[in-house]
Amino acid sequence: MIKLQLENNSSIDRHSPVPIYHQIKELIKEKIEKGELKPDEKLPSETEMEDKLGVSRMTASKALSQLENEDYIYREQGKGSFVTPPKMRNSLLSLTSFSEDMEQRGFQPGGKILKSEIIKGNKIVAAELETEPEEEVFALHRIRLADEEPLAIEKSYIRTSYCKGIEKINFTNRSLYSTFEEKYGIQLHKAEKAIEAVPATKVQAKQLNIDAGEPVLSVDQTTHVKGERNPIEYMEAVYRGDQYKLLVQLDR
Repeated sequence: MIKLQLENNSSIDRHSPVPIYHQIKELIKEKIEKGELKPDEKLPSETEMEDKLGVSRMTASKALSQLENEDYIYREQGKGSFVTPPKMRNSLLSLTSFSEDMEQRGFQPGGKILKSEIIKGNKIVAAELETEPEEEVFALHRIRLADEEPLAIEKSYIRTSYCKGIEKINFTNRSLYSTFEEKYGIQLHKAEKAIEAVPATKVQAKQLNIDAGEPVLSVDQTTHVKGERNPIEYMEAVYRGDQYKLLVQLDR
């Protein structure tokens, strides 16, 4: 449990114009961000904060409520407040693969292949890839893993005209985008992405090791090659809502 300093040796400045609840919130946030507080570690109760810090229970409650609103902690009825496990941050500013995202964060990426075959006749896929319905497309469906933990379901559809023989490659632990670039010399250029929060279906929940109905992020993406008009890939993906946070920078 977190060791909050007592009043005679405290980080709380009672003469500061900054409200005390905000100071408490920032103190706990700092400990979480520095790793002094571990994921799922229990925090003191409002009563314990009242006794240790000499603040009102309402002040302690407001600090914890703001931490919960900012997703630093979560509460369980009758048990208390706990540190929220960190979420994978996926920037919307750069075009990166799942494998690249995981490696940048120190995780070992992996996958479990659900489908790896040539298909044709799917009108939705043909429309997204701007191909004829009868043109052959490589379908690669995978559960994506980070340190063996399932985080996402990805269904990728690739134009084989860009990368002949791609269906023969084993993508269990191989990055699709790295394969485009290293094996085929393809330079990816940009992607359009549509994101929606939806409840997990029973099948998705089983594959992601979560409960049916839990929130997930549904993502549709078309990826383009530099210098080419038609997309190379259309992807339908589902990411665990309890593990992913999407980041975007807005300038004015």
